[in-house]
Amino acid sequence: MRKTPGSHWLRRNTTVDDLLDDGAENGSDVRVFGEDPPPGPGPHADGLQAQRTAYTHDQQQRAVSAAHIAVRRSRSVWGAATGIACVVAGAWWILYPVARWVAHPGMKRAWPLMERVSEAGATFYGAVLVVFGAVLTGFSLYVPRPRA
Repeated sequence: MRKTPGSHWLRRNTTVDDLLDDGAENGSDVRVFGEDPPPGPGPHADGLQAQRTAYTHDQQQRAVSAAHIAVRRSRSVWGAATGIACVVAGAWWILYPVARWVAHPGMKRAWPLMERVSEAGATFYGAVLVVFGAVLTGFSLYVPRPRA
């Protein structure tokens, strides 16, 4: 492609709708894509640039509002249910701690690593599980407010 001093004008002033528009049905201005050189500085070029800037700003606002709508609908019921289940299980371990053996299966070992958890350890792990469940529930249900 041969570069000329005004070769980037078309790229700067073309939107996606311009590329998809055939120009025949709605009478849009397709002279921009012709063989004529881009308009020089003047009122016609300034008006065309103002139209393009306003149209691009409108497209950006619609995209941002569509993104906010998508974010507003992004609540996760399954994440909240999992978080609540973790809170309930953690509270159970805090209220009724039991000393037990816990198996940690390994990928490289033929047998699981066994850990003895005391009643104080069960209470600690229960508290960790409650905090984890609360954070998971909060992140699952939190929806940011759109900026005005």
